[in-house]
Amino acid sequence: MKWQIDNERKLLILDGNYEIDFDRLNEDWFGHLSSKNWVDMQDLFEAFVGTFKAASKPLDESFFTNFYKAYKAHINDKYYDMLLRLRYDKEHKLFYKVSDLKSNEVLINEIIS
Repeated sequence: MKWQIDNERKLLILDGNYEIDFDRLNEDWFGHLSSKNWVDMQDLFEAFVGTFKAASKPLDESFFTNFYKAYKAHINDKYYDMLLRLRYDKEHKLFYKVSDLKSNEVLINEIIS
């Protein structure tokens, strides 16, 4: 994921066109952006650390707490996607039915049985 800091306009620009104003940096962007398929969480972390420095904003505990929470959710989503693809791999599904969306435990049991 590409990112840049526009100090003149006071923006963090993600992926060439997703703009976040310095005044809005303290919002929970990690939670919002972690579900986007174009977001790389490590790049996102580095982008926000750099932008906080550029904006002369201190990193506080909520910054790290919010990132950690979003990162765990991101990893859980990726893990679930891997299980789902593995479970239905032989069926070559493009779309899933609601009944296909099962818990991790059920998917794993179906994979190993």
